[in-house]
Amino acid sequence: MNPMTLFSSRFFIYWLNLINGNVELTSSNSSPIQNYLANLTQIIELERVNQDINNFREYVQGGIDLHDLEFFLWSVIFFRIIILTIRYDLISAFAITIISGLAGYLWYRRFITVLTNYRSALLLIPFLDRLGMSAVHLNSLMEYEVVLNVQFGGVDAHWYQPGKILYHAFVSGIKAYNPNGPDSGIYYIDPISMMVTKLPESVKLKIEPIYYSIYNNVIPQIYFTCRKFWNQISALAAYTVIVRMGKKYCPYLIRWHWTFLIILSLTERNLPQLLNRLDYYQADVLGIKISNIVDDPQIIAPPRELSTLLFEYNLCTIIIQSIIVFHLGFLLFGLLHAICGQYFYIPFLVENTELHIGPRPKSSIYSGGNTAWQDKNQKNTGYTIKFHKKELFTIPGFPKLWFGWFGGGTPTETRLKKFIKLLIKLIKRLIKELIKLIKRIKD
Repeated sequence: MNPMTLFSSRFFIYWLNLINGNVELTSSNSSPIQNYLANLTQIIELERVNQDINNFREYVQGGIDLHDLEFFLWSVIFFRIIILTIRYDLISAFAITIISGLAGYLWYRRFITVLTNYRSALLLIPFLDRLGMSAVHLNSLMEYEVVLNVQFGGVDAHWYQPGKILYHAFVSGIKAYNPNGPDSGIYYIDPISMMVTKLPESVKLKIEPIYYSIYNNVIPQIYFTCRKFWNQISALAAYTVIVRMGKKYCPYLIRWHWTFLIILSLTERNLPQLLNRLDYYQADVLGIKISNIVDDPQIIAPPRELSTLLFEYNLCTIIIQSIIVFHLGFLLFGLLHAICGQYFYIPFLVENTELHIGPRPKSSIYSGGNTAWQDKNQKNTGYTIKFHKKELFTIPGFPKLWFGWFGGGTPTETRLKKFIKLLIKLIKRLIKELIKLIKRIKD
């Protein structure tokens, strides 16, 4: 709205209210113009607040992107440092935060990998379309980096990439290109190549083919073979060295979450295959049938068949989107627990994780939150039926799935357990009374 239009309309309404006596003067010494300007300032401030609220509501309704998620995670880390500093001290707070941050980084890498795999499907899911756009942008950056590495031979090598540095030094760093002059072309400027050029022509003709074939063919082939082999075993090798061999120096929180992610990957790899099958059935089976019925007027299908096909098509869409949301939500669930230094319980996965790394050292402040499922009194051992102080048999209990918020545990005496104990007592009393009654009848 134009500011002058807003001013004139507000001014006209204000004077109408003033004439009717609906406006109270803020001061007897103030003029009507001063009172109007004061009220107008309050109105504009309220409108700005309402506009900010509406903008925030529209932003939230549009979904979150990767930058919003990272901002939230860094905010959690910042506030956690403050809380831990108040509870312990600054050095301990930083140590605990670094440990939980490294554990969260493991989950974040897995989340980014899954996010880029689901990038196309996320664009069709409400509230996650902006996250899908972030995934598409991130994937394009990764592909562009790969293209640069192929074209320029690893020019972007960093200090923490020794293999790429050596490859660049041997293959690309020793080359110089001279476009001018009668002998234009690529020259090798390493000391060995310079020495080869100084050899006699008879010797040079024999050595040069072997020498340059090693530089141009053998060394790149060895590098790419080693890199492919390293990409296959690097994650397992790092886990073995850090978690298994160096468990004395690796914090328990990192070992727990890293081992859990490795075990999770054994079951997680089935989800993309399931989604591929669903997508194939939806697009290449149901989609073709629906398009043939709709586009071809010669095909006369009953309305029930078309409605059934549409129902199956929409059901596949719901299943695909639900699996994607559940998968990403579970990874975010684990990411938040890791950043906050907490654990969570998932049947079968947690038991196998703790078989590898053992129970949590409860005496250390660096071991993270609670793990109530490791306590014997928290496990559902079942119900033992006794008669005359003798154990008759034990009813196996259903595996416990809930151990309280943040693994803090639940009351050992549940309502169901109390009810079963009361029921057993009543049955015992009834049996005793029946025995007494039978004895009286015999006497």
